[in-house]
Amino acid sequence: MHRTVAAALGLVLLGGVSARAQAPDNFTVYFGLNRSTLDAAARQVVTDAANAYRQTGTAHVAVTGYTDLSGSPEHNQSLSERRATAVRSELVKQGVPDTAIDVSAQGENDPAVPTPNGVPEAKNRRVVIAMAEPAPATPPPPPAAQPEPPVAQAAPEQPKEEMKRGNFSLGLLYGYNMEDDSDHTGHNDKASHMGGLNLSFDYGLTNWLSLSLEQAGFYNFLADHNGFGGRSAAGLDFTVGRGTWFPKFGGNIGYLYGDGLHDDFFAGPEIGVAIGPLDAKVAYDIPFDRTWDHGIILTTLGLGYRF
Repeated sequence: MHRTVAAALGLVLLGGVSARAQAPDNFTVYFGLNRSTLDAAARQVVTDAANAYRQTGTAHVAVTGYTDLSGSPEHNQSLSERRATAVRSELVKQGVPDTAIDVSAQGENDPAVPTPNGVPEAKNRRVVIAMAEPAPATPPPPPAAQPEPPVAQAAPEQPKEEMKRGNFSLGLLYGYNMEDDSDHTGHNDKASHMGGLNLSFDYGLTNWLSLSLEQAGFYNFLADHNGFGGRSAAGLDFTVGRGTWFPKFGGNIGYLYGDGLHDDFFAGPEIGVAIGPLDAKVAYDIPFDRTWDHGIILTTLGLGYRF
């Protein structure tokens, strides 16, 4: 039996979203962000699917769970399993035999609406109930034996491309030092400037947190004691997604040394953005022997290699 089920019960921002799919004999149950429970609209869709099952009598029911790409692959796989299990339980409550239901979970694979990693999409947070009618009775075979048709081989599933978490970057550095150490004792109001190169390594610990290590070499100029110096730092940054571009913000701690500087440890905040191979960042270093308003503003712009 073929039937067109109209799609669109609307989107519910704070709860699950449910609608029937437009493909014949398919029903789609939508869920809220990171939810696996059924709201009233979702239960109504399951009720419609159970009624369709009773009309076909011996139909096979395939229940497949999906998620969007806003979480990690491991979390999304588990979430899609919980969603599929919730729909199966509701079908059984509605009178569908458990033996007639096959459950599977695809996680973030095969999204209804393709999106970059980390992007929420309501239409991807779903469970599809596919209703298949029983095959017609096979006619008696002819007297002569007939060869069986070849079994079609399913196309192998394409492996999912892994997200690139590491990044090496080499770029230019400019710094504005609000307190030049002209007498090597600190606490001087004269400013100086820094120019040089910065090498950094970043690694995404999760989809939203990354570790960074940096080593810079620079020349301190327009100071009473011009000369070469260096900066070694480590930091933690919060990131928003990991697509072709993403902003980041966090903090770092390290050691600053060189001519025109009072060698000392420092700490401070930083913000930045990665756009393709470009990596830009602004940091505010506060040496431990200074007050917060006499720090060093550092900017870097580099080219990176992601892996």
